[in-house]
Amino acid sequence: AQDLHRLGITPPTSDSHGVASARNLFVQKTLQRQFWDGVRQMERQGGRRESTNKELKERGFRLAAFCVGSLDFLRLIQSSAGEAEASTCVEAPRIWHSPEETGVPALRNWLAWRRLRQLGYAGESVVRAFLTILDATVAVTAPADGQPEALCDADAIRSMVQEAS
Repeated sequence: AQDLHRLGITPPTSDSHGVASARNLFVQKTLQRQFWDGVRQMERQGGRRESTNKELKERGFRLAAFCVGSLDFLRLIQSSAGEAEASTCVEAPRIWHSPEETGVPALRNWLAWRRLRQLGYAGESVVRAFLTILDATVAVTAPADGQPEALCDADAIRSMVQEAS
Protein backbone atom coordinates (compact mmCIF):
# COMPACT_ATOMS: atom_id res chain seq x y z
CA ALA A 1 0.00 0.00 0.00
CA GLN A 2 2.90 2.38 0.72
CA ASP A 3 4.18 1.97 -2.84
CA LEU A 4 0.76 2.89 -4.18
CA HIS A 5 0.60 6.00 -1.99
CA ARG A 6 4.03 7.03 -3.30
CA LEU A 7 2.56 6.84 -6.80
CA GLY A 8 -0.42 8.94 -5.74
CA ILE A 9 -2.89 6.06 -5.66
CA THR A 10 -5.34 5.70 -2.82
CA PRO A 11 -6.81 2.19 -2.62
CA PRO A 12 -10.55 2.00 -1.79
CA THR A 13 -9.67 -0.22 1.19
CA SER A 14 -6.43 -1.16 2.90
CA ASP A 15 -6.93 -4.93 2.60
CA SER A 16 -5.15 -7.00 -0.06
CA HIS A 17 -8.20 -6.93 -2.34
CA GLY A 18 -8.48 -3.13 -2.30
CA VAL A 19 -4.75 -2.62 -2.80
CA ALA A 20 -4.58 -5.16 -5.64
CA SER A 21 -7.63 -3.63 -7.35
CA ALA A 22 -6.08 -0.16 -7.17
CA ARG A 23 -2.73 -1.49 -8.44
CA ASN A 24 -4.39 -3.23 -11.40
CA LEU A 25 -6.34 -0.12 -12.34
CA PHE A 26 -3.17 1.98 -12.10
CA VAL A 27 -1.24 -0.45 -14.33
CA GLN A 28 -4.01 -0.57 -16.93
CA LYS A 29 -4.37 3.23 -17.04
CA THR A 30 -0.59 3.72 -17.19
CA LEU A 31 -0.22 1.26 -20.07
CA GLN A 32 -3.11 2.91 -21.93
CA ARG A 33 -1.55 6.36 -21.44
CA GLN A 34 1.84 5.12 -22.65
CA PHE A 35 0.20 3.46 -25.66
CA TRP A 36 -1.58 6.69 -26.59
CA ASP A 37 1.67 8.65 -26.09
CA GLY A 38 3.27 6.28 -28.62
CA VAL A 39 0.43 6.80 -31.10
CA ARG A 40 0.78 10.58 -30.72
CA GLN A 41 4.55 10.31 -31.24
CA MET A 42 3.94 8.47 -34.52
CA GLU A 43 1.41 11.15 -35.53
CA ARG A 44 4.04 13.86 -34.86
CA GLN A 45 6.69 11.96 -36.80
CA GLY A 46 4.26 11.59 -39.69
CA GLY A 47 3.53 15.32 -39.68
CA ARG A 48 -0.04 14.85 -38.48
CA ARG A 49 -1.91 16.72 -35.77
CA GLU A 50 -1.79 14.95 -32.43
CA SER A 51 -5.04 13.32 -31.42
CA THR A 52 -6.64 13.84 -28.03
CA ASN A 53 -7.34 10.88 -25.73
CA LYS A 54 -11.03 11.20 -26.60
CA GLU A 55 -10.30 11.07 -30.34
CA LEU A 56 -8.02 8.05 -29.94
CA LYS A 57 -10.66 6.27 -27.86
CA GLU A 58 -13.39 7.04 -30.42
CA ARG A 59 -11.18 5.69 -33.24
CA GLY A 60 -10.69 2.45 -31.35
CA PHE A 61 -7.11 2.97 -30.21
CA ARG A 62 -7.47 0.98 -27.01
CA LEU A 63 -4.78 -1.23 -25.55
CA ALA A 64 -6.10 -4.38 -23.97
CA ALA A 65 -4.16 -4.75 -20.71
CA PHE A 66 -4.95 -7.59 -18.36
CA CYS A 67 -3.67 -7.91 -14.82
CA VAL A 68 -4.32 -11.50 -13.87
CA GLY A 69 -4.15 -13.53 -10.69
CA SER A 70 -3.48 -16.97 -12.10
CA LEU A 71 -2.81 -18.69 -8.76
CA ASP A 72 -6.00 -17.36 -7.24
CA PHE A 73 -7.84 -18.33 -10.42
CA LEU A 74 -6.60 -21.92 -10.13
CA ARG A 75 -7.44 -22.01 -6.43
CA LEU A 76 -10.95 -20.69 -7.06
CA ILE A 77 -11.58 -23.09 -9.95
CA GLN A 78 -10.34 -26.03 -7.91
CA SER A 79 -12.40 -25.09 -4.88
CA SER A 80 -15.53 -24.52 -6.97
CA ALA A 81 -15.02 -27.88 -8.67
CA GLY A 82 -15.01 -29.49 -5.22
CA GLU A 83 -11.49 -30.87 -5.44
CA ALA A 84 -10.18 -32.48 -2.27
CA GLU A 85 -7.61 -30.93 0.03
CA ALA A 86 -5.07 -33.40 -1.41
CA SER A 87 -4.92 -31.15 -4.45
CA THR A 88 -1.57 -29.72 -5.49
CA CYS A 89 -2.94 -26.22 -4.95
CA VAL A 90 -4.57 -26.38 -1.53
CA GLU A 91 -4.27 -22.80 -0.34
CA ALA A 92 -7.28 -20.54 -0.24
CA PRO A 93 -7.31 -17.63 -2.70
CA ARG A 94 -5.23 -14.79 -1.30
CA ILE A 95 -6.75 -11.76 -2.96
CA TRP A 96 -9.64 -12.39 -5.35
CA HIS A 97 -13.08 -13.69 -4.40
CA SER A 98 -14.30 -14.95 -7.78
CA PRO A 99 -12.68 -16.26 -10.97
CA GLU A 100 -13.88 -13.15 -12.83
CA GLU A 101 -11.98 -10.85 -10.46
CA THR A 102 -8.71 -12.63 -11.29
CA GLY A 103 -8.87 -11.30 -14.85
CA VAL A 104 -8.17 -14.74 -16.35
CA PRO A 105 -11.66 -15.25 -17.88
CA ALA A 106 -11.54 -11.76 -19.42
CA LEU A 107 -8.12 -12.49 -20.94
CA ARG A 108 -9.28 -15.86 -22.25
CA ASN A 109 -12.41 -14.32 -23.79
CA TRP A 110 -10.39 -11.52 -25.38
CA LEU A 111 -7.94 -14.02 -26.90
CA ALA A 112 -10.80 -16.08 -28.34
CA TRP A 113 -12.41 -12.91 -29.74
CA ARG A 114 -9.10 -11.79 -31.28
CA ARG A 115 -8.65 -15.19 -32.91
CA LEU A 116 -12.08 -14.92 -34.48
CA ARG A 117 -11.21 -11.47 -35.80
CA GLN A 118 -7.88 -12.76 -37.10
CA LEU A 119 -9.74 -15.45 -39.00
CA GLY A 120 -11.80 -12.66 -40.52
CA TYR A 121 -15.09 -14.05 -39.27
CA ALA A 122 -15.01 -16.45 -42.19
CA GLY A 123 -18.78 -16.25 -42.17
CA GLU A 124 -21.64 -16.33 -39.74
CA SER A 125 -21.74 -20.13 -39.88
CA VAL A 126 -18.13 -20.34 -38.62
CA VAL A 127 -18.89 -17.98 -35.76
CA ARG A 128 -22.00 -19.99 -34.85
CA ALA A 129 -20.00 -23.22 -34.97
CA PHE A 130 -17.34 -21.71 -32.70
CA LEU A 131 -19.95 -20.55 -30.22
CA THR A 132 -21.60 -23.99 -30.29
CA ILE A 133 -18.25 -25.58 -29.46
CA LEU A 134 -17.71 -23.00 -26.75
CA ASP A 135 -21.13 -23.73 -25.25
CA ALA A 136 -20.29 -27.45 -25.28
CA THR A 137 -17.01 -26.70 -23.51
CA VAL A 138 -18.90 -24.73 -20.87
CA ALA A 139 -21.27 -27.67 -20.34
CA VAL A 140 -18.41 -30.17 -20.05
CA THR A 141 -16.50 -28.06 -17.52
CA ALA A 142 -19.46 -27.68 -15.17
CA PRO A 143 -18.68 -29.29 -11.81
CA ALA A 144 -20.72 -32.11 -10.32
CA ASP A 145 -22.96 -29.79 -8.31
CA GLY A 146 -24.38 -28.45 -11.58
CA GLN A 147 -23.18 -24.87 -11.10
CA PRO A 148 -21.61 -23.81 -14.39
CA GLU A 149 -18.00 -22.80 -13.81
CA ALA A 150 -16.91 -22.15 -17.36
CA LEU A 151 -13.36 -21.81 -18.52
CA CYS A 152 -14.65 -19.23 -21.02
CA ASP A 153 -17.68 -17.03 -20.74
CA ALA A 154 -19.66 -17.94 -23.84
CA ASP A 155 -22.07 -15.04 -23.37
CA ALA A 156 -19.22 -12.52 -23.13
CA ILE A 157 -17.56 -13.85 -26.30
CA ARG A 158 -20.91 -13.97 -28.11
CA SER A 159 -21.48 -10.33 -27.12
CA MET A 160 -18.03 -9.31 -28.40
CA VAL A 161 -18.60 -11.12 -31.69
CA GLN A 162 -21.99 -9.47 -32.17
CA GLU A 163 -20.58 -6.00 -31.35
CA ALA A 164 -17.77 -6.41 -33.84
CA SER A 165 -20.00 -7.73 -36.62
